[in-house]
Amino acid sequence: MRRHIKVCKRNDTRDIGQMMSSRDTNSLSLGSIQYDSNKFRELVMACIVMYDLPFQFVEWAGIRAIHQYMYPGVDTLTRNTAKADVLKAYQREKLKIKAMFEEFFGRVSLTSDLWSSCISDGYMYLIAHFIDKEWRLQKRILNFCFMPPPHTGVALSEKIFDLLCGWKIEGKLFSLTLDNASSNDVSVEALGSQLQLKGLLPCNGEFFHLRCCCHILNLVVQDGLKHIDRAIEKIRESVKYVKGSHSQVRKQKFLDCVKLVSVGVKKGLRQDILTRWNSTYFMLDTCILDHQYKMTFVELCYKKAHGEDSLEILLVRNKLYSLFDEYKSKSSHPTTTSVSSRANEATSHLESMEVESNLDLFKLELYLDEPKMSKNVNFDVLNFWKSHQYRYPELAAMARDVLSIPVSTVASEAAFSVGGRVLDQYRSSLKPKNVEAIICTRDWLYGDKGNLIVIKFEKFILTKF
Repeated sequence: MRRHIKVCKRNDTRDIGQMMSSRDTNSLSLGSIQYDSNKFRELVMACIVMYDLPFQFVEWAGIRAIHQYMYPGVDTLTRNTAKADVLKAYQREKLKIKAMFEEFFGRVSLTSDLWSSCISDGYMYLIAHFIDKEWRLQKRILNFCFMPPPHTGVALSEKIFDLLCGWKIEGKLFSLTLDNASSNDVSVEALGSQLQLKGLLPCNGEFFHLRCCCHILNLVVQDGLKHIDRAIEKIRESVKYVKGSHSQVRKQKFLDCVKLVSVGVKKGLRQDILTRWNSTYFMLDTCILDHQYKMTFVELCYKKAHGEDSLEILLVRNKLYSLFDEYKSKSSHPTTTSVSSRANEATSHLESMEVESNLDLFKLELYLDEPKMSKNVNFDVLNFWKSHQYRYPELAAMARDVLSIPVSTVASEAAFSVGGRVLDQYRSSLKPKNVEAIICTRDWLYGDKGNLIVIKFEKFILTKF
């Protein structure tokens, strides 16, 4: 036992720094950690994707010197090897997402838009929004592909349809959210007609096209600002003057004036951006399927907007019932029929169908008439439907699809931001397939949350080593 204790590796309780330090020479060494070429290349690939590094990163002399210092026998990677590893990871994760869509029984809502690189190359992105089987809201960048001109409605429609067929989700669509460009109107009309010819859209495509609410709100605000444009222009020019070339002198005079009139505000001057205004939006996913509001809040809003005697609320209720009928017709229910004769079988079948139809309708009325949950309760609408999916199966299926509809194309901002970093002025010659591989792989592996990227990368390193 004493001899075993002296040589037992598990008996060493030193920290990782001590474990990597040689007992004899006190130099840094990997000790019992074994070098794995595949793991090393996976880590390099992760760095390139996460931090928007060029493929040439692996050929930098400083990086190679670090690798050689840490392990003399490390593989010498080239830019072509790094590119191949990223493309391999892209294909691997793409197969996983395809498999996920094959097992997914709900519907997918999409957002799409166009983006121009620094050299004016056009790119189209396609983002899928859905609620998975665990009732978690998911977002995936499906494509960030090159879109050659012309960017007409017909060309956009054909491109989107080809992308959907590539993912095999053309039969699982619920809605498509676009901005208010005229070409998008033509595109969504052509795409909707093409899908509806095959009967792939619910309610004959009535809910397919959704206009970006943020874009509409921006147009409303910009139109309202025109009425006070003269006052805004004076303020804008005043701020420019204070923050001009002789800013220190002018700023001091401005501060003296502030003290003279005893203004207690500590905020500094901020110049606006002509193409933007306050872009913080508090969006309602839906009110009817929120157990805290249901139809009561919708009726209140419509009465304030259209008056007490407005019939608009009846249209909303009719749309709700028609959508519910669509989901009810696609659900399968076992029926009990008599076996005495074919006539009795048919009669019993019709009676059972009528009873089931009334029962399903009763379920919708029962849900709408249930007492609303207190607003003081910490309420999660997705958790509510997850726990009530067996009590209201058709309503839960409808809620899963409706609650995943994006009311705006704000999700594009993240994709555009990453696209601008990948296709910057130094890497503008990247091939479109490489651009798509980097952007999509980054989204699929790490999402768009910076803090989670670091955490997941640390976990990735711990699992690999």
